[in-house]
Amino acid sequence: MRDQKGRKKTLRDSKRRILATAENVFTEESNIELETERSEVVGWDSLGNLKLMMALEDEFEVVFDDDDFANVSSIKDLYDSVVSKLE
Repeated sequence: MRDQKGRKKTLRDSKRRILATAENVFTEESNIELETERSEVVGWDSLGNLKLMMALEDEFEVVFDDDDFANVSSIKDLYDSVVSKLE
């Protein structure tokens, strides 16, 4: 049971850190949520995607492949990519 609680806490913490990182990269956005789509974020173009990928690599101490971000269309997709790297 304890492992499940720890996992939930880790996932909540990951979500918070991803949202904070995205808001830091896209400084014009202050209401980024898990459901936020790429098309809704000013500056989330290919360069913004690269900046976000590098920022998340630094934040979570993971390495992403280009394929990991190729089909990212929302913050939820980012969350899924980060969680898969952390498992």
